[in-house]
Amino acid sequence: MSYTVLARKYRPRTFHEVRGQDHTVRALVNALDYDRLHHAYLFSGTRGVGKTTLGRILANCLNCEQGVSSTPCGKCDCCIGLRDGSFIDLIEVDAASRTGVEDMRQLLENANLKPSMGRYRVYLIDEVHMLSTSSFNALLKTLEEPPEHVKFVLATTDPKKIPVTVLSRCLQFHLKNISPRTIRDQLQEVLDSENVSAETEALDVISQAADGSMRDALSIADQAISHGGGALTLANVSDMLGTARVNEVTAILELIVAGDRNGVIEFTQEMAARAVNYSDLLASLQRSIHAMSMFKVTRQLTEESLVRFAQKLSPEWLQVAYQVLLIGTRDLRFAPDHRIGFEMTMLRLLDFEPVEAYPVSEPPERNPISNTDDSSSVEQESTKTNSDPVEVSAKQDHFDEQESRDSEVAETEDSSKQSEISFEWFDIVKNLSIPIELKQGLYKTELVEKRGENLVLRSEPKDRSFWTESKILEVAAAIQDFLGESCSVSMQEGELLTETPAQRFSRIRNEAVEHEKDLRDRRKRERQERMEAAKQELENDAFVQALKRDFGARIGEIRLH
Repeated sequence: MSYTVLARKYRPRTFHEVRGQDHTVRALVNALDYDRLHHAYLFSGTRGVGKTTLGRILANCLNCEQGVSSTPCGKCDCCIGLRDGSFIDLIEVDAASRTGVEDMRQLLENANLKPSMGRYRVYLIDEVHMLSTSSFNALLKTLEEPPEHVKFVLATTDPKKIPVTVLSRCLQFHLKNISPRTIRDQLQEVLDSENVSAETEALDVISQAADGSMRDALSIADQAISHGGGALTLANVSDMLGTARVNEVTAILELIVAGDRNGVIEFTQEMAARAVNYSDLLASLQRSIHAMSMFKVTRQLTEESLVRFAQKLSPEWLQVAYQVLLIGTRDLRFAPDHRIGFEMTMLRLLDFEPVEAYPVSEPPERNPISNTDDSSSVEQESTKTNSDPVEVSAKQDHFDEQESRDSEVAETEDSSKQSEISFEWFDIVKNLSIPIELKQGLYKTELVEKRGENLVLRSEPKDRSFWTESKILEVAAAIQDFLGESCSVSMQEGELLTETPAQRFSRIRNEAVEHEKDLRDRRKRERQERMEAAKQELENDAFVQALKRDFGARIGEIRLH
């Protein structure tokens, strides 16, 4: 006996077996049980969600010899005929291959004849949106007032292409994409029936790859069973589909958080050797970023491997990372090849690393350094030489000039010192192993100076209640562990004189958003200019002018390539 693929073997035959379409099943069951049947139904939805299957089950319920019911017997001739495809009163039509008006007229010629075997003649028209306008017009009259023994079931993946005159004559049901969890549970039942062992992680990967389609999931499972020699493992399924494994997503996140550019390039080379689908890899990273962002709100995370990343990364960086990944996925098709697009997206993400992205802030303005000893000396000299005011004035001017030069040198040294301190502080905070809340607090501080073993920090007065003694001690201990030397931390209050990491990050993010908006506006203007130029060129074309003059032609639509 020939092998039957899983998608056909486990196709639902009753409403009870249908998964993921409870709203539609409930409406159909109630209509059958309470005798409120419509003459035309329209099922819409993506491929593999049950449109044709529901149409066949509905035809079975209408023609069971035990009577119209939502639970056909499955044993009578009509039920058996519908199951094996020999029931002649179910007329299935593929509209994609029979689009002409003559095909439709020929199909409807026998509509007035009584059914041969069952109670109703059911017309199941798949991909109905592919019919021509003339075919729809030929269908309208019969669809609006069909004989009592005729029922129409229309199925489509694109209901927007169906004329409203047809839509208004049907009961419309939109079938939802089936959730990954529902697909996984159904796959587990099918594989248990087939005595095939499967890893839960492998089923999760198949459920995601199916993209809401149960038929696609069963087809992928069929292929994976053959690929894995009768078993489903995560490694085999990932290799077959070209998707990244969970530990690989964790690995790339580890490299990104560490700012390891060389490691990211090496990781990309490993993925290229496995022929990984980079679009799927970016999607996996987006799901991980989303999960960590939700963790910031709900404090719940199903993937334990992401908890440590969620605790380290700030909400602002997660938002920017998600946006970078979205743009990278969108622009992937414009890259010379997908690997280059993925690498550039990762490098762009590394450039937005929350601490390393901050340039050294400008040093604060400092008061000019005054030399009190020299000033008093000058005053004494001035007192002693009152008889020679010109000479004193000259000496005073010389001193002021020298003092100004000394002050400028001192300010330059202080500025350089402040820049070094700022950079050192950013680098220290980034590498501290402390809770995320504490690190976010440090992002809002500045390092004033280092006095021996003591680090003097400054925070705003509004954060006074946050910096308790225990938190300052915790920061000091973390800094001591990082530097490998004993140190203490003291906290001052006052106005911050440099741009904090948090402020800098917010400004960079806003600049990126504005840049993206300006880029979109510029592209829109360029397209409008090209459209105007093309229109003007056509208006001036002699051939076009002749067509307009002789035949009354007009320019309808201009498409730019």
